[in-house]
Amino acid sequence: MSLDANIWAWKVRQKQKKGGSIKALKRLVLLSLADRASEDHCAYPSIARLVEDTEMDRKTVLKIIDELVEDGLIEDTGERKGRTKQVKVYRLLGVNGRETVPTMELFKAENDDLKSSNNGTVPTIP
Repeated sequence: MSLDANIWAWKVRQKQKKGGSIKALKRLVLLSLADRASEDHCAYPSIARLVEDTEMDRKTVLKIIDELVEDGLIEDTGERKGRTKQVKVYRLLGVNGRETVPTMELFKAENDDLKSSNNGTVPTIP
């Protein structure tokens, strides 16, 4: 589960499109995908899993997935998983991850501050 994907899914704002699915239903499918996303923001729940999670009709889930792709919120990676290799892998688009690695600055051996006799002492107030 990706915390970043879940936070992103809650923050996504969608407009109601004429003839489109209800925004709340689209959010529910998006949240289900985000809940199953890995740290690379990809998820591959089966349609049966999404139907079970959302308690929606299979055709409704398929329609919503198509709309999420059309809206640019998810994309089909072309990869397939599962024992039958038929479960589509979707990438959540727009998730801002915290994948940055902290950097460390190494001390140079010739640093005068490290050789000072005052290193680690508390200064006195005159």
